[in-house]
Amino acid sequence: MRLLPPQGDIDLAILNKKYTDVQDCRMGIKTFLDKWARKLTATVAVFGDSIVAYQNSELLSVEEQKTAPCGLCGNSWVRQIWQLLNYNTYGENGEILNKNGNMGFKRFDHADWIISNGYAIGDIITTEDWATNKITATDAWRKRTHGSATQTIMPDSSYGKPMIGTKINGATAVVTIPSEAIGFSVIFGTGVNPQLSIANIKTNNGTTDVVNENVTMNFTDANEKRKVWTLTAGTEKTITITNTTTEELWVWGVEYWTGTYVKVFNIGSAGSTVSGLYSISATSVTPLSADLIIFETPILNDTAQITLADSYTNARSLFDVFGITPVLACICHRGAYNNPTIQFDRHNLRYNVTVPEGTKIVGNRYFFPDYVKNYKILAHKYSYGIMDIFSKSVDAFGGLSTDLISTDYLLDWGHLGPLGNKWYVDEFKKVIMLDDTEI
Repeated sequence: MRLLPPQGDIDLAILNKKYTDVQDCRMGIKTFLDKWARKLTATVAVFGDSIVAYQNSELLSVEEQKTAPCGLCGNSWVRQIWQLLNYNTYGENGEILNKNGNMGFKRFDHADWIISNGYAIGDIITTEDWATNKITATDAWRKRTHGSATQTIMPDSSYGKPMIGTKINGATAVVTIPSEAIGFSVIFGTGVNPQLSIANIKTNNGTTDVVNENVTMNFTDANEKRKVWTLTAGTEKTITITNTTTEELWVWGVEYWTGTYVKVFNIGSAGSTVSGLYSISATSVTPLSADLIIFETPILNDTAQITLADSYTNARSLFDVFGITPVLACICHRGAYNNPTIQFDRHNLRYNVTVPEGTKIVGNRYFFPDYVKNYKILAHKYSYGIMDIFSKSVDAFGGLSTDLISTDYLLDWGHLGPLGNKWYVDEFKKVIMLDDTEI
């Protein structure tokens, strides 16, 4: 398949530019591509700031979200990349065979769930055993966090991984998964005292319990709390989740699979600089033992919050945490700036402003290109593949703050619209050999 031209009055010459060194990228993630070519089960961690986390672009309907992966409730570039990688999603002619490939998902509000005494979605819990984590000041225990932001049941939540929680000993949540399933996982959240929270997971095949296990909620990773079990296909299975204490138990839902698959974790931490991402990397990325890390450089936040030197130092520390895991570095797009008097020098990739010697460059988006250079230098040092979305966005819309960016590309100052997501997806297609555009 070939890249479609961008919409709007954009220089079509950018289609012929080389924003991604495909050979370098493929060499850097060769072990993952080999595994993917053999259609083996694989794990991909997409790590970055709100450009990763944000899901409001082409948000799925409420019903669609109930059968979508945790953290992928909008048609963002992260979700689209997952669909490109997941087996049995697309046919030979690019048609969608199954939107979830060999996987299936049933969030807690899917019609197939039976929740003991139901769950409350208002401010007051009355007779219900469970309650959503809807933001409320009334029942403080329900305001738990899951990852980087307080999660909500609202379908328009930017970063929502809505869940239900209970403090009732013996409260149950029951769901069925199809006979073809050969494995499943329950995705949990974490309460106030996770070391005291225990859930019993029981799976029955119609005649016997094939799984009967207690799980303590004291997980070491701050990302999705995902426990995995394998099954034998042949009969429909019933999964029963029971709270065995009076401590909080939080459940997003279940996912299951009927064959090999690619699991993509959305590890977007809204508002984080690279310093913030480094601080959570050991608990949010490392435990996944990912086959591939797609790292979106958080330059939109770096330029506003930390110095150029600190950005470089913390990025280097973060890359050390990644270790030998294959990494694809996505150099973040330019934002919508707000000063019409500063000229952008495309040749030197910087703004024409002078900084006195010794001045810290921080809180000044005019130096975005300097941060870009640092990330590129480091990525090369660590033999990472690079997708340069920054240069692609500059060529598309210019570097002046007066060069307005269509809301089809950026919904606000930086978050991606449908065509902005396409910037990332189109470059990624080249890397995984799904695009025959000359490069």
